[in-house]
Amino acid sequence: MKYFIKAMRPNQWIKNFFIFAGLIFSGNLFNVDLVIRSIGVLFLFCLVAGSSYIINDVLDLESDRKHKEKAQRPLAAGQLKVSHGLTGAVIIVLVAIATSFVLGFNFAMVLITYFLMNLLYSLYLKKLVIIDVLVISLGFVLRVLGGILAIGAVPTPWIIMCTIFLSLFIALCKRKQEIVFLEKDTSLHRGILKKYTLTYLDQLINFSSTATVFSYVMFTAISGRNINLMYTIPFVLYGVMRYMYLVFVEKKTFSPTDALMQDQPLQRTVIIWLFSIILILYLGHVQ
Repeated sequence: MKYFIKAMRPNQWIKNFFIFAGLIFSGNLFNVDLVIRSIGVLFLFCLVAGSSYIINDVLDLESDRKHKEKAQRPLAAGQLKVSHGLTGAVIIVLVAIATSFVLGFNFAMVLITYFLMNLLYSLYLKKLVIIDVLVISLGFVLRVLGGILAIGAVPTPWIIMCTIFLSLFIALCKRKQEIVFLEKDTSLHRGILKKYTLTYLDQLINFSSTATVFSYVMFTAISGRNINLMYTIPFVLYGVMRYMYLVFVEKKTFSPTDALMQDQPLQRTVIIWLFSIILILYLGHVQ
């Protein structure tokens, strides 16, 4: 069981906290019933995401065994049998999807779409240049959309737009980090990375970072929410610039989730930004 859970990569589940975006920005953070529903959404996304990681590792078993880091994963290292991992993953996905209908038909459709997209990504889409990062970005959008639909809120163009550009920025930075890392050992080179150049990725990162900041500025200014949200713009600016500093200057090769867990300035920025959002949106509404 220990190796099965490890194969589900719980350290990557922090990405699923995007599902709380709708809860926070819809003004329902202190609605106990909706908070409980959102926790349920988080749990189901974690189960499906974890199962998708196992299925992906089964499909990439041979290539992972040739990779210095991925060879340490339970399946590649032989700590977890392929049959056990695959059977457990399928059962968990089926249970999660069946349970998702309790939170509404629309949410269930989002979760099913999320799983099928991950499956297609593992089978084929991750081999297509540009499409691979767009699919990763769409995964974050589906998380946000699932969290919104599960609480009965209406998704707005602004929250979807901000999510698309932010997740695209993160995905492109990750591709750059992978190429920088693989320059040290070409034996680890993945096929899709050969289709990217650092110059091309730098241009895309510049575009996506600008679009991220611009969409957030427009969201705070004209979305109809509290105009004081504009005071949180500096935190977003610093967060984006800090992450680019880690990628471009310090040339860090860790994943985005590891960056958030290890870089204290980035951690503090996210915490202060989140606290400021809650303070602005909810101050005066809680007696």
